[in-house]
Amino acid sequence: MTHLVAVLSVLFIFTSLGSAWAEAANGSTDDPLFYAHLGVTALGLLFAVRMADQAFARRALPLADAPTFPRYMTSRGQYRLGNFAFIVFASFVFLLIVFLHKEVVQVIQLFPGAVPENVASAVSKNEASYLLVVFAMGGVYLFALQKEANWNVLLMVRDVIQTWISVPQLGHKIVNEISFALTVPPSAMDEVVGASTAVANADFKKSSMSIDRAWAEVSYMRWWILFRRKQGNDATFFAEPSFALDQLLDEYDQLSESVSSLKEGRRSSARSPLATVSARVKSVHLRFARLVACYLLYKNGSKHRLAAEARAFGIPFEDEHVDNPLKYSVIYLLAVVGAVYVGVYGSAIVYDLLAGQSIADALTTQDVERVFSWMMYALSNYGLAIVVVLAVRLAMWQFGTGRQSHLLTYCWTFVVGCLIGPLGLTLAAKLNAAGAVAGLSFLEAYANLLRWGVGPGLVAVCITWFMDRQISSDLPNIDTSMIAKRVFNSFAFALFTLVLQLPQLLTILATGGAWDTSKLRAVAAGVTFTIALTLALVAQFGLRRPPSTATPSVAMAPAE
Repeated sequence: MTHLVAVLSVLFIFTSLGSAWAEAANGSTDDPLFYAHLGVTALGLLFAVRMADQAFARRALPLADAPTFPRYMTSRGQYRLGNFAFIVFASFVFLLIVFLHKEVVQVIQLFPGAVPENVASAVSKNEASYLLVVFAMGGVYLFALQKEANWNVLLMVRDVIQTWISVPQLGHKIVNEISFALTVPPSAMDEVVGASTAVANADFKKSSMSIDRAWAEVSYMRWWILFRRKQGNDATFFAEPSFALDQLLDEYDQLSESVSSLKEGRRSSARSPLATVSARVKSVHLRFARLVACYLLYKNGSKHRLAAEARAFGIPFEDEHVDNPLKYSVIYLLAVVGAVYVGVYGSAIVYDLLAGQSIADALTTQDVERVFSWMMYALSNYGLAIVVVLAVRLAMWQFGTGRQSHLLTYCWTFVVGCLIGPLGLTLAAKLNAAGAVAGLSFLEAYANLLRWGVGPGLVAVCITWFMDRQISSDLPNIDTSMIAKRVFNSFAFALFTLVLQLPQLLTILATGGAWDTSKLRAVAAGVTFTIALTLALVAQFGLRRPPSTATPSVAMAPAE
């Protein structure tokens, strides 16, 4: 079902771009072969969807010292959502490669083996049929999906999406809590003792460092897993070869004899020494902990239900503290004001210097009134979007039934930012009687300014992403030691935001004043870049969660 929805979503937009794809196919919509070309591209798109699905599931991540596939480190619903998002993204990349095939072949030479040399040569000389073009670009696309490398942006997006669905951070957290803070429920002790070998009720109360306690916990996890397997509702999960459940159960049975011998005091030369048995018990304990963690994640769709099930199992999985994100809004609004001030003045001065003016003239001839006007519009666009997104986050925390996945949060955050930013911009323009919208109705002006929502949408996702990384235990912590990398990422984000808004920036026209159209566009581009860069830097460096006064839980200690 996920694949079908993804294909239909991409095909809908794909078929609406008839003239553009006609140009890519070296034809027109009146060409009898045009629809054949569309059909070939659609078949290539199906191939792209299948390859993206495999790439999303392919990367096995370490969990409890064992490679584990992403589908078992999050709930099924979140996995499908993340898979759908990556399929849509990767499919658009495939269509973009096909559309820009003449430019792509110039890059192919940097990666020998991506496609055959004779095919690349034919495409570059415009001698290839459209079928060959799709075949060649499919090869490039497949190469990109298969090449695990730091430069591979396609797979970097996959990794980010998997992080947004808490892969693998939440799995590590549960395994650590099972390893260091498991408390077997008293209601289950009698049944575990009756179904296990060499386990007594007193073993559950012994020191966590003793082999008797470790073996009792292993027996409890075995009993817990077998009970759920007998219910028969999750046969696919328990049949997963990477879990090797049958082998793990066999090892438990073999190990039970050695543990029983140690507890009975029989330590003949034929028996394993204490150190060896203890090491084997720890290994089995860790493997059962991995299996339990994956099952809890796989079965529970919401964080609230997961926490309840984990506590019922016997680990202190606490609901996270609800922070008030609105308290950060003042910082972001001040950052927007500062960015506009620096961006307008700095961009205007640099433009004048490049145009041949002296430094003195460039510093003294700027339009101060235009700077304050730009501040008002930026606060209405970016500022309102940020405040509304943070307010919605707070409302969902306070009145929601449980936390949703981070990926779903960032999806609606982008949509809200794209819609609310232009709404504030429209209100400011109408109140200021701006010439561009003075003769339009409010809805017409809003529709005309809606294209300026991309920047606020991207910025809203950026700041909430870094805010979540400081308050959510199921997201990776910000590495504060890699300052240069974080600054570079902020510049990359600002440049990406600027590139996406270039089509809108190039439509700006001067309607009077001291600035002509070229200077106005240059300053607008500079301000867009400066706002995105400033807010990204503030999100990474400017916010700090207050230190916790609670005693750290041993459950958060790293597994040995």
